[in-house]
Amino acid sequence: DEEDLDGEDDDDDDAEANAELAGGTCFDVNSGGDLYVCGTDEGALRIYAKHFDTECLEKFEGHHHHIYKCQWNKFHSSVFLTCSEDWHVKIWHTDCTQPVMSYNVGKSVGDVQWAPYSSTVFACVSNDNYLRLYDLATDKHEPIGEQQVLRKTKHKNAKLTHLAFNPRDPVILVGDERGVVQIFKLSPNLRNISASSIDKLVDRVEYDKLSKYLIFKKTNKHRKRDVGRKKKEMKLKATE
Repeated sequence: DEEDLDGEDDDDDDAEANAELAGGTCFDVNSGGDLYVCGTDEGALRIYAKHFDTECLEKFEGHHHHIYKCQWNKFHSSVFLTCSEDWHVKIWHTDCTQPVMSYNVGKSVGDVQWAPYSSTVFACVSNDNYLRLYDLATDKHEPIGEQQVLRKTKHKNAKLTHLAFNPRDPVILVGDERGVVQIFKLSPNLRNISASSIDKLVDRVEYDKLSKYLIFKKTNKHRKRDVGRKKKEMKLKATE
């Protein structure tokens, strides 16, 4: 009987180990260079630190399906975005295992990116061929602008898969599954910026602006969560 019980325990351990295995689909390193976030094809979301080799630092609630993109906010090294096949875009803070904000766009979301000119602005593209722009400082719940991307070709139903902000100019590139890239220029009312130009943005101002809109209850209690915090504080002080 003891042999049978031992065998069952081994099987349970193997099953549990296999449940942790999933294919990685996206990856990004924070601005401090010490933390990196990974998404998987099963919706799992994990954070790792270079100081702890391959050991998982934090496990998040994640998504219900394939995660297509994860990206840290360049002004706030504890905040990142994700998008998924489960129709959602989510904003996360490293101190909370649940999303700080969640947006259901009604279709699979292929890509999401923070804007380079504001810590509170991000955009996403979805399978219904819509490009949506959000600004937490203007409206925390609905997009401030959206545009259906239409093509005058025989492949009218090509799904949008990627987007990219121009690092200097108010321009967004949008790509689809057929390899076609289209360019959109943001109107002045959609590109509010706290300085006269991107080069003159103050990191601390942008950090404080985003922090003001992130209301959540701290749930992560991992002692290693302090990794990188001192580096960020030193960086902020240096920019003042």
